Amino acid sequence: MTVVALDAPRRAVFTWRPDAESPPTTVEFAIAEIPAGVRVTVHETGFAAFGAAQHAANYEANRSGWRQELALAATALGSA
Repeated sequence: MTVVALDAPRRAVFTWRPDAESPPTTVEFAIAEIPAGVRVTVHETGFAAFGAAQHAANYEANRSGWRQELALAATALGSA
């Protein structure tokens, strides 16, 4: 994992690879205060560098993984 940008506590951007042979993806976390609390937005890019089959598999696995991770974070913070 490589940190690309960090503007604590509002934004963090990093690149990572699912394995040594795969191209990296870039993940951005944006945190914003909203009237109801805090909104965390996750944006991941770089899937176009994968082959078609790997693109579909990695995209769907990461999409599902981020949903799970964000749900766990919300539960841990008491906002679920």
